[in-house]
Amino acid sequence: MRYIFLIAFIALFTRLFWIAKVPPHLSNDEISIAYDAYSVANSGKDEHGKSWPLLFESHGTYKGPVYAYLLAPLVKIFGNSEVTVRIPSLLSGFLTIWLIGLITFELTKNIKTAYWAAGILAVSPYHIIVSRMALETNVALFFLSLGIYLLLQNKKLGG
Repeated sequence: MRYIFLIAFIALFTRLFWIAKVPPHLSNDEISIAYDAYSVANSGKDEHGKSWPLLFESHGTYKGPVYAYLLAPLVKIFGNSEVTVRIPSLLSGFLTIWLIGLITFELTKNIKTAYWAAGILAVSPYHIIVSRMALETNVALFFLSLGIYLLLQNKKLGG
């Protein structure tokens, strides 16, 4: 049980420490997501005047709405800042570590292997950096992991 708390502490510390400084500033994609979330939170419309869009237009391409809609209530509550913009990604990254541990346990029935899987993801440099940036890929990994875990639970229940 103590390993769960150690892994959670390491995961949170590596993702929260200097969150406003590393990476040093928001990327163009992060700024675009932040503006979309701000616009939706305040008017229900994107920057192009479309009400509650399913796709957000940005730099001549389109991006998915999930991150902007997850971020909109946070922007309304905490304001539009670099830290606020990165909260959904940070939480998604943290929860993905927990889900990977659960998935590993479901597949192996070995608690030590589950701890190792979660621990390795908690200290993975790539996952740490991605969890510190407002990227849709990190949220997608969380939902993919959640889907796999729920599928394993359904199979265990005989579904």
